[in-house]
Amino acid sequence: MRSIQRKQVSWRGPIIFGVVLIAVIVLVCIATYFTFRSSGGYTAVKLQPAREKFPDIQVDKLSPLRARAINILRQQYDNPQPGPFYSQGEKQDWCANFVSWGSRQAGAPLTNPHSGGWRIPGVRSLETYYRNAGKFRAANSGYQLQPGDAIMYDNASRHGEHVDFVLKYDNGKVTTIGGNEGGVINIQQSDLSRDGPIRGFGLLECWRTFQFLNRIRYDRIMFKKYIKKKLQKYVVKYFELHPHVRLIVVAGSVGKTSTKRALGRLLSQRFRVRMHEGNHNSEVSAPLAILGINLPERLHSPLAWLGVFRAAHRRVYSPADVDIIIQELGVDHPGEMMDFGTYLRPNIALVTAITPEHMEFFGSIEHVAQEELFVAKFSEYTLINRDDIDGRFADFLESANFSTYGTTGLAEFRFEQQQLDENGYSGTVIAPNDIRFPATIKVVGEHSLRPIMGAVGAAMMLGLPVEDIIRGLSLLKPVPGRMNLLRGIGGVTIIDDTYNSSPAAAQAALRTLYEFTDVPSRVAVFGDMLELGGSSQAEHEKLGRMCDPNLLSWVVVVGVAATQYLAPAARSTGCQVHVARNAIEAGEFVRSITEPGTVVLVKGSQNEIFLEECGKVLCDMTEDAELVRQSDKWLAIKDKYFQQF
Repeated sequence: MRSIQRKQVSWRGPIIFGVVLIAVIVLVCIATYFTFRSSGGYTAVKLQPAREKFPDIQVDKLSPLRARAINILRQQYDNPQPGPFYSQGEKQDWCANFVSWGSRQAGAPLTNPHSGGWRIPGVRSLETYYRNAGKFRAANSGYQLQPGDAIMYDNASRHGEHVDFVLKYDNGKVTTIGGNEGGVINIQQSDLSRDGPIRGFGLLECWRTFQFLNRIRYDRIMFKKYIKKKLQKYVVKYFELHPHVRLIVVAGSVGKTSTKRALGRLLSQRFRVRMHEGNHNSEVSAPLAILGINLPERLHSPLAWLGVFRAAHRRVYSPADVDIIIQELGVDHPGEMMDFGTYLRPNIALVTAITPEHMEFFGSIEHVAQEELFVAKFSEYTLINRDDIDGRFADFLESANFSTYGTTGLAEFRFEQQQLDENGYSGTVIAPNDIRFPATIKVVGEHSLRPIMGAVGAAMMLGLPVEDIIRGLSLLKPVPGRMNLLRGIGGVTIIDDTYNSSPAAAQAALRTLYEFTDVPSRVAVFGDMLELGGSSQAEHEKLGRMCDPNLLSWVVVVGVAATQYLAPAARSTGCQVHVARNAIEAGEFVRSITEPGTVVLVKGSQNEIFLEECGKVLCDMTEDAELVRQSDKWLAIKDKYFQQF
């Protein structure tokens, strides 16, 4: 019998493989550990849960206010914005800001119990507001939550100290939408019996107490819509019956009033011109300005509007008393320029600039450009400021019938500067078809020349002779609060640019201040630039970094944003910075540090800043008439504002 030999098995290979495998596992564990440590914990890997679907809510069964609130919340959930959008540009926890913003957009603005503004950034301050307004309900009160109400969680709850909007409520189960939940807008479900404690509820509307007031408000909205449509029909009929009357409109982020006034001065030498001296450019005031009818003092009085309609009827059916109407078009929200286009057919439109404006509503500079440039779509011809509108926005132009104006060689209608002195700019106006003629323009700052060149372009297109343009340009002067040179006390020169402020205008004004040579010192006074939304911090910091310690002896700031963002940026460049509580304190400080020959730029927005009062402290009393916002009505508003200091 054959012997069977047992085969020897070698264990060397498997042992080596096992050792290598264990070594690899150890190395992976070590690498994972250090990755964990360096990332600060498990937050380095964040699993994103599936996004909740916005619940179906029958808004037709809700009150008008609650229906608006739900529709707005649905829009924001579908197209969310970053936190600063809801916080007036502030980078902070924004759940309460989201509730403040949503309430305001729906038509039920809150009132901050401390500042008086619409934004309430904290849950406890929200509770204080709701209690003071009689719209607070305790968690154990038996109140049945309604869509649009606010639910405020205590710090001990699983949400922490937090506030959400209510979307749905059913027997203790609530579906909510809130801001700053993981840094985003989020929808979640909660069981009030176990997800508390709850601080309480804030009512969007208190039906028993506020039903009558909300009904009045709803009726006022409908009344306003009726007024707007009625006025638009009068305007359409006016141009049907007076086809020879030409309409010129002025749109853009800044510079509308300066452009309008310069054009009016040029054209009035040969034509009968109608234009409103103020900035009546809204959906209701614009058609009234076109017809030459004053806005009634009692806006909610049907009898007052009956008088307006009678005046409009007479205007429409009477012989025309003008040849040209010049009208500003202002926009605060998306879609408003399109609304102007439903009833206006301008012969010429001017677009003055595209800069950040009303960013809490537009969200991005691209949306601003799209809105402002829409005017070209319903105008026969458009003139565009080549220097203050970025070329990348050309894609938003829906008409090929346009020309450009400005102060650089890229513009078709332009001004070539040869000299700047106390009499203003001397140079040459250049226009298409090789037209050139000399001109003297009594303004300060290159950006002040651009509105005038827009006016020159429109005047030439309307057939105004060159000699009339030259004469008209020599008569132009700045309007109050717009780069106006004023005599100051003690030999100081003031550049008064206090009508309003925007990033582009503030930067241009600062560059103009730098152009003053052979002066002992220069001082820049800046107030907040308002309505910038989420870009507020970046724009204020950018302006602060433009402050040059070699060209400025002091930078003086007034306002929250200027103090928080502009001042530190200016200090980082080496500038001396003084923070003033208000415009009057700013003026008193500047008087203490100036000398004969000093040039002071005063630049700021109108609401809650009022830097013209800084100019009043600095300028000669004979110049008071040149300051902006000095009517009895404005002085009463400012007196009340400054009393808080």
